[in-house]
Amino acid sequence: MKLVGVFLLFVLSLSVSHAAIIQGQEYFLLDHPDSALTNSQGPYGLRLDSLAPPVGAGPTFSTQLGGASVKLVWDGLIANIVGTLYNNTTMTLWQVSQTLTNIVAIPGGFKSTAGELVLTDPDNNVFVYTAVPDGSGNVFKADDSGHRCGGHDDCGPLIARGWLLPKVGDFEKDYYGKVFHGTNDWLVQLTPVPVPAALPLLISGLLGFSLLARKRRS
Repeated sequence: MKLVGVFLLFVLSLSVSHAAIIQGQEYFLLDHPDSALTNSQGPYGLRLDSLAPPVGAGPTFSTQLGGASVKLVWDGLIANIVGTLYNNTTMTLWQVSQTLTNIVAIPGGFKSTAGELVLTDPDNNVFVYTAVPDGSGNVFKADDSGHRCGGHDDCGPLIARGWLLPKVGDFEKDYYGKVFHGTNDWLVQLTPVPVPAALPLLISGLLGFSLLARKRRS
């Protein structure tokens, strides 16, 4: 019965409008249409001005070009972002993994106040970024933020954004204290990962068995 209850909740969640982040649902991260950077560096979802010193030398990364694919899932306590990003400068695929903790549900989604991001390039060099808070204290936020799509067609309304700093010893302190200007960040659209076509049939079958078992017990 417990398993059936979980499936029931899942079915209900699928019927809810996707103008909200649904706990447990997987989402693809899509590039955000920022015309200024898109025109010069290509579509991007992650931009890092400080992949390595000097500031301003970092690339942008697409979540969709060149075979890239990135997913986000929130289980209620932790949100994970995993997949591959396309480096618009080197035209190579990089691995990305970010764990977000201290999750709090908000209308339409969630916010996080702690986390860390790891990028791995094709040569297995690892770059670690600390999630840092914006002015409201959040390091990452995902919700219905359609105003960020103003002037762009086929954008949103689900938007996720997060803020990062390079975790490289003393440089991190200098960067955060003197130069931080918010361009090490996520800014992506979210779209639900499609549910396999056979899953609703499986759920219907389980529900049917549950009702039959209940009738027999009564």
